[in-house]
Amino acid sequence: MSTGQTPPPAGWYPSERAGVLRYWDGMRWTDHYHPQVPPAATGATDATAWAPQGAAAGEPMPSAQHGTWTTQASAAPAPRRRRLGAGATIAIIAGALVLVAAAGLGIAAALGAFGGERPGEATGERPSAAPVTTPEPGTPEPGTPAPGTPAPSAPSTDASAEEQCTTGAAQQEALISLISGLSTNAYTENPMDVQFGYVYADEICFVSVIATPATADQFNSNDMLGLLTLVSENASVLPENVTYVLMRGMDGSTGEYFSLAPAYAELGAPTEGITAESGIKWPIAAIAAE
Repeated sequence: MSTGQTPPPAGWYPSERAGVLRYWDGMRWTDHYHPQVPPAATGATDATAWAPQGAAAGEPMPSAQHGTWTTQASAAPAPRRRRLGAGATIAIIAGALVLVAAAGLGIAAALGAFGGERPGEATGERPSAAPVTTPEPGTPEPGTPAPGTPAPSAPSTDASAEEQCTTGAAQQEALISLISGLSTNAYTENPMDVQFGYVYADEICFVSVIATPATADQFNSNDMLGLLTLVSENASVLPENVTYVLMRGMDGSTGEYFSLAPAYAELGAPTEGITAESGIKWPIAAIAAE
């Protein structure tokens, strides 16, 4: 529907859902939503505090409820993008070197959780088979408990560790802190939806960061550093058992994961082994170092 007005710039705007932002790509509404969290009180009116970034005063802005554009009376200036210091940036590159080299081997290998060499692995020799013995008649089979021996208990699992990683009041408070920070400060150069959560794998608890720009080519090293800055600034509120960051990218136009290797290469970091599925993993201690 033509209104005779110039379409407003792409960005996040109030949607038809209360307290939720929706992404406008410059021509039409997309299916990307993000929680709208008000910043701390600064004396500004609600209209200013909740004003979408990118819409200047008097500039038309889209209305999700009616599919038309309205005029924003006033808008707060976009905050300065936040970035890690040079020392932390170097730590980000160095801290993930081992992870990148082993990314294709799975999370356990990517975190350096390698076991010792298997017999013959170093020399290429095949280990000799163990000698076979025939038990005498009446001899119990190996592993058979003697009569009257209590049955062994079931092997323990890491279910409790996984639950401690992914659930709990502290975990939820940390997620709220991350979402609030992302909503009230400019951490990324390109507009995108960001999902935070937790992943437990190979006895490691990760805070998961999934960046979803409109398209894969709208994610760069500044976006990567910005999101790591956000995690770094909230490291103190993350539970102690959360020790790594796992970042992945998802193309908003296809819903498929994309590799973060191009963005990581912009930092001068090696990218061998990085895939769309592996993402990149950093120790929180490395990115929190200033």
